[in-house]
Amino acid sequence: MLITKEQQEALVDAYVKEKHTSDECIGFIDGINKALEVVKNNLVQPDVMRSLLLQEFMDEVEYMQGLYGKQRYTQAEKERDRLAEKLDDVMRTGGQ
Repeated sequence: MLITKEQQEALVDAYVKEKHTSDECIGFIDGINKALEVVKNNLVQPDVMRSLLLQEFMDEVEYMQGLYGKQRYTQAEKERDRLAEKLDDVMRTGGQ
């Protein structure tokens, strides 16, 4: 992900507050996702992509830390386990 889930949600929330219709909001969300997909798959060089993936991982770690800070332990531990599995996959495959 090139931007965090929270950043995407903030964009959508701002768009909704502008009093757009449900169809316009759905189109806006679809547009954001498609634009990010195009950037991720077609326009980003491999070195930059690795940096973006590392940043994404670090953002996910910070999100998990926030869950612990909010004492949402069950959710934080699920996130921890998911991130551990993701890191294990990277170690096994070399990040490819």
